[in-house]
This record gives sequence, structure tokens and C-alpha cells, in this order.
Amino acid sequence: MSQSPVVALYLAHLEQRSGLLEILSGAHSTRIHLLRGRVVQVEDMPGLLEELVPHGIGSLRDDLAKAIQGGAPMPQAFETAARDIGRALALTHGQEGVEANFNPDGEPPPGCFPLEQGIPEILRLGFTAERPPVAVYREYRALLDHRARPTGREAKGLGTHALRLLRGARQSPLVSELMAGVPQDDPSWVALDLLVAIDALVIEEVKEDPLKAERLRRLKAKAQRLEELAIELSKQPPLTALGIQPAESMDWLNEEGIAQQYRKVATPYHPDQIAKMPAPYRAAASAVFSAYSEIKERLLKDPQLLKDEKERLVCEAKGRLYVPRGARDEARACFKRAQGHEHYRQWEQAQQELEVAVERDPSEPLYAVVLAFVKAVRKQRSPTDAIGDIREVSAKAGIIPRVEGLYRIGRLFKMAESPKDALSTFQDLLQIAPNHVGAKREVRLLKKRLGA
Repeated sequence: MSQSPVVALYLAHLEQRSGLLEILSGAHSTRIHLLRGRVVQVEDMPGLLEELVPHGIGSLRDDLAKAIQGGAPMPQAFETAARDIGRALALTHGQEGVEANFNPDGEPPPGCFPLEQGIPEILRLGFTAERPPVAVYREYRALLDHRARPTGREAKGLGTHALRLLRGARQSPLVSELMAGVPQDDPSWVALDLLVAIDALVIEEVKEDPLKAERLRRLKAKAQRLEELAIELSKQPPLTALGIQPAESMDWLNEEGIAQQYRKVATPYHPDQIAKMPAPYRAAASAVFSAYSEIKERLLKDPQLLKDEKERLVCEAKGRLYVPRGARDEARACFKRAQGHEHYRQWEQAQQELEVAVERDPSEPLYAVVLAFVKAVRKQRSPTDAIGDIREVSAKAGIIPRVEGLYRIGRLFKMAESPKDALSTFQDLLQIAPNHVGAKREVRLLKKRLGA
């Protein structure tokens, strides 16, 4: 019965056969003589010892003699011959129309002796030279979702990589799991290729149960959603990430409240809860659990962060715009500098600072009131338009923006040459803030002017 050359030669090694192995490929026939499972002679093998004997005849006995007579060290000549024989066998791996027949009665020519390297080493040397790890990886990466099934054939003499892969195939049959973490240039890829070549491993397509496939699909989808959740949690504000809803009072939310809410949302993803789930799901759930744990630690270690977060939720519940503390502080500093520029009538610089203040803290109407006034002074807005802007901004504002708004409106009426409207505005202001120094001065001046 014909076999592939690699399988036939390796079986001869395992069973310590003697005889003639013929490798048939079209019209060409290479003959390998064996003695108790070792190579003693090769005939008609193209490329044999070509590195040392440029015009060899493909005979192991004769070409070895020529190489040694030509000055090649004997160990080098033996290893080169073993590698070349292995390369010729590696070339037959996977080729169609190549087969081998073994004749136990075939006698080697006289004067032959066993090659120093055994058949396993011949195969290792040849496969490594002809099918290096990276090349094998490129072939097998399309089969990563296939199963590597051990046939039960012994992998005697093929080295530790092959033994490890055979043991691993019994535990993790998928090629992707068997070769997980193995670099592309690792000798394990050659060992895998060689195990397939000697029929110790069979790479076959996995035929899954439709119900099992559907369960795996759903599990994969859940794992993907958990991965997305972990990323989303890292981008959300801490209290929102923990699932705490906005409320007009957050006094209850202390360290114990944070810990309770953390346990509520994180427990389903605790390692103890997902221990029996498949590895991809465990990895995704662990990422979510880590995200929740990091959020909790941030809140407990930074009281100011917790205070700011509570304020944010209160503002959200009341429908007010929330501005982070840092932005408020920056806006306040810009406003103070603007007041200094305004005092010295440096209107352009004042406007620049006010624009930054409004951008950083749009929730503070005072900045918008003063900015509208400065734009009118610089003739970028008409006094009438600026008055409308100020009234709109300060209508629902607190006492300070309303007072400042009336004061600025009064000054704008003066700029627009409307002294009666200005006087009426300043008088309205004094009803709200009787001790406003600027308004008192303006009323006094306007009355004197109108009386004159």
C-alpha cells in the first residue's frame, strides 16, 4: 500500500525496518535504503550534497566520499547530507501525485553504512530548512479555527516542541488555542507542520452543533457589549458611571453610599460570579469590574471630586448648567482681570478677558452683562441692542447680576443721550440696592443736568 514519503520513512524509524523505500513522483524515482530504521544509502536524489559536491550524482555513499575527499569535515558532510535528504522529503509534504512504496527485500549496495543522523533529526533539519517557522505560520493562520486532532501515533525523537504540542492538542484542540502566544518565528510552528506530515496530528474543520454555535454567538455578543461598557465607563463622569441618578439633594451620598452603590453595580462582574463562564466573557467582565473599582477608589480618595460630582447632579436635576470647579475658578480670574482693564479704560483687553470668562463659565450671567456693556463701549453693539442683551441675561438672574445689569443699562442710556431713561433706571436700581454708590452719584448728576 502506497503512503506519503514522510509517513513511510517515519514508520520505518518507529518499527526499525530494513529494506528499500522508493519515492515516486511522475517519471522520477528516488531510492532510500534502510537498515533497522536508519538511512544507509540514497540513490538518484537531485540536490544531495550539492553544497559540498557541485557535480554530485545524488548517491549518498558516493557523494559523501567525494565531499570528505575534497576536504569537507566529516560532521559537516553528514549534517549537510541529512539536511538535504530532509529537504527533499519536506518538498513532498502536501504535494499531489507523490507516494512511497516500501520493499522489505531491497538490499543496499555493498560498502554502505548508516547515516549518523537518525530519521527524526533528518526530518527536523529538512523541514526547518525548507519550511521555516514564518512560512509555516503563514500557511496555518488560515486554519486557526480548525481542530488539531491527535491520531495516537507516537512522536518519538521529534523533540520537546512536538511532545508539548501533542499534549496540548489533547487539552486545547483548536489550533488557535494550541498555538496561542507562540511567535511567528518559533520552532513550534515547524514541529506542528512535522506532526501533521507524519500523521501524528490531523488538522480538520470543526463541525459545530447549531445550538452550541448559537450559544457561542450570543456569548461573544455579550462579551463584546461588556468590552464596550468598560470603555464607556472610563469616559463617563464617576457618579453617572456608578448609576447614581440626578436629584435636588445629594446629602445622602457619602462614603458608605458610594460603597453600597458600587457593590450593587459591580457584584455581577466579580471574579467569583463569573468563574464558570468561558474565558472571553471572563476577560470582558473583569474589565468592567476593574472600571467600577477604579471609579470607586477615585471618589473615596478625592473628597473634592465627590463634592463636585454631587454638585453636578444637583444642577442637572434642577435644570441648571453645571460648570466644573476648575473652569469656574479660571473664569473668575479672567473677570477680575477684566475689571482692572475696565478701570483703566483698556476696553479691548477687558473684552478679551470677558469673552474667555463667558466661554469658561457660561452659567454666570454677570460676565455676560459686563461683556455686553463693553461691546457697546467699543461700538461693536449699539446701546439699544446691548440694553436688550443685558435685560435678557439678567431677567432670571440673582441679585448681583440684576443690580449690575441695571447699573450698566443706566450708563448705556447716558451714552445714548437718554438722560430721563438713565435716571429712571438708576432710581429703580436704588430701590433694590439703596446703598449703591455708583447709582447715587449718577442720580445726583442726572438730576442736576435735567434741572439745568
